[in-house]
Amino acid sequence: VAEDSLSGLSARMSGGCRLTLKVRRNMMEVKEALEKIDGVSKVNLSSETLYVDVRTEDSVIEEVSECVVEKGAGLIELTTSNLGLEDIFLKLTKEEQQEVVS
Repeated sequence: VAEDSLSGLSARMSGGCRLTLKVRRNMMEVKEALEKIDGVSKVNLSSETLYVDVRTEDSVIEEVSECVVEKGAGLIELTTSNLGLEDIFLKLTKEEQQEVVS
């Protein structure tokens, strides 16, 4: 059982954050490249927006932005936000399931 505030749980769950990227083109190519970056845990694509869950290390965020630019995707916007309660819950339950299977 995990008990703490949302910010406390978020910090304990590796301090992850979500990047929201808006790009003009090459969405699938960018998504595939982002999934290969060490420190990126999940990439979701929705319309013209990519949602990228990462560790909050500046080097990972920098690598994500460099990747988008290198792919010629036309980066329009990049914002960061802390992982929400649902995301933290999913991470906690996924880790618990992996421990049970092991």
